[in-house]
Amino acid sequence: MTLNDPADTPRAGRAGTPGSPGTTGPSGEPIGTSSDTINTAHGRTDAAHDAATIPDPNEAAEVTTTTDGGLIDAGISDAVTAPSTDAETTNPASSEFHAADDDDMATIAKLVKASRIALLTTVTPSGQLHSRPLATQEIDFDGDLWFFTQDPSSKVDDIRSNDQVNAAFESGKGYLSISGSATLVHDRAKIDELWSPAVGAWFPDGKDDPTVALIKISAQSAEYWTSDEPGVVSVFKIAKAALTGGQPDVGDNKSVDL
Repeated sequence: MTLNDPADTPRAGRAGTPGSPGTTGPSGEPIGTSSDTINTAHGRTDAAHDAATIPDPNEAAEVTTTTDGGLIDAGISDAVTAPSTDAETTNPASSEFHAADDDDMATIAKLVKASRIALLTTVTPSGQLHSRPLATQEIDFDGDLWFFTQDPSSKVDDIRSNDQVNAAFESGKGYLSISGSATLVHDRAKIDELWSPAVGAWFPDGKDDPTVALIKISAQSAEYWTSDEPGVVSVFKIAKAALTGGQPDVGDNKSVDL
């Protein structure tokens, strides 16, 4: 037995088994005796009456139950479910993530400071992902990330179209991925605060160039991988796990909400 398909309506003239007499139509006329009456998996259909389906008295009624996992069809099995009509959604604060504590924030700040370059990923107006390297700033991470940029530029266009971004970091201390929302900042005081000779190398006209701007990322979540062991030790653990089976323990991996 299958769940009823409202689009599965038999047509007149299809070969089938003649229905049983004794059923009447809306005006009392007998139906079910015509050669156009056929049996289907869902009952009997009389072509003379707008192809309306007549329930088969010999067929047990189908019972469906709605659950969180979808519809259960008792005619199939209590353990078999049909997909729910509601779209499944993911909860960003799922069990995989936990609220960042002081240790998490210190670890994230250490990884950001140890990385000189971040890969900033934006979403283009056409929905494609675009990544490019940007220099990190010599400031402690407090929940926000800052990058210099030029306005206009393609990444600025991306942020104006979709403010959701990701910044990925790599250093000898580990790996870090930060997701958040980006905004464009044209605050001259903030530009003066973050300006350095290294930044000036990318802006030959200096910090007074009207195209100089800042990208501020308000971090929403992060995932990091860290290890305090020398790289050679990590390589040894990976090689050992490859020979003996199992997964190598090469450090901490956490996902946190910020």
